[in-house]
Amino acid sequence: MAHEFYSTPAEIVVPLIRELYPVPPNLRQQVFDPGAGVGALGEVVLEELPRAVVSGIEIDKNIVVDAAHAYNGEVLTGDFLKMYPLFLKPHFIICNPPFSQWTEFVDRIFETCVGLTASDNATTVAVLGRLGMLASQGRHAWWVRQHPGLKLRVLSMRPSFTGDGHTDRYDYAWYVWGLTNGAPAIDWYKGGEFDEGG
Repeated sequence: MAHEFYSTPAEIVVPLIRELYPVPPNLRQQVFDPGAGVGALGEVVLEELPRAVVSGIEIDKNIVVDAAHAYNGEVLTGDFLKMYPLFLKPHFIICNPPFSQWTEFVDRIFETCVGLTASDNATTVAVLGRLGMLASQGRHAWWVRQHPGLKLRVLSMRPSFTGDGHTDRYDYAWYVWGLTNGAPAIDWYKGGEFDEGG
């Protein structure tokens, strides 16, 4: 089976981290990426939160070594959708899952992370996805039963996943659960920055 792989550009991760952690915490944050790829997400997390411990899982044994070099925690080779949970309540889960398995990744994150609920303010979940994930009759029932507390952080600029400057043809957002402190239900990241004015 061929795996979908698109490296996540730093400029769409930085505003998310800075909104979630306007002041980097003194405590070591346990961060988990269930689709580690080459470690692009973890590298940005560690640049923004140097005390974090970033761990992950990657299905492709040919690139897992790259993630292992990028992350400072354990990176395992395996299929997150089939693995037993390995972490007890990480502080932050961040993921850019394959589009074809997007809902399965979100379900699995909530099913397997022990004690994790959408109202659990101790854990924040951020999943990158196309805005089109909100639509379609096929996903209607999934969203109706989906975890409450969803916040959207829309990317005003389409990202480039290829590194050549050509942007994707789809619009994207961070789907975030566990974002507190009166955060608006929907906001925008404009040009790699959090638009705090809305």
